[in-house]
Amino acid sequence: MAGVKRLLLVRKKDTRPNIIEASGLSTFHKTQPLPLMPMYSWPEEAGISHWGYILEGLMLEDLEALSKWNEMNPKYTLLPFDKVKDEDGRNREETIDEVLVKASLKVNTLQKNSDPAKTIKAK
Repeated sequence: MAGVKRLLLVRKKDTRPNIIEASGLSTFHKTQPLPLMPMYSWPEEAGISHWGYILEGLMLEDLEALSKWNEMNPKYTLLPFDKVKDEDGRNREETIDEVLVKASLKVNTLQKNSDPAKTIKAK
């Protein structure tokens, strides 16, 4: 079994350079963070509102630990990649775009290659 996936949403203002490592989630995060923005009334030129971290290969004990972590850090949002039926009636996992719709977000294509560590303002 390959485990399940979750999408961790972090508001841009709450992002820290080492958020994944400090949270103990680096084992499950294997891709670049996604620069996200609201689906409606937000021009791409305005930048991003959130970073999305795809966490993969989570097993039951990992999900339990992640849920406890999320309870202690309620400002972060976790979204599941649910199973859905396609037109052929076969089960498949939701795409990233389908998961983002749950939060009314989409990928900001102008910011696609940016790095969250470089976009964080010094406090």
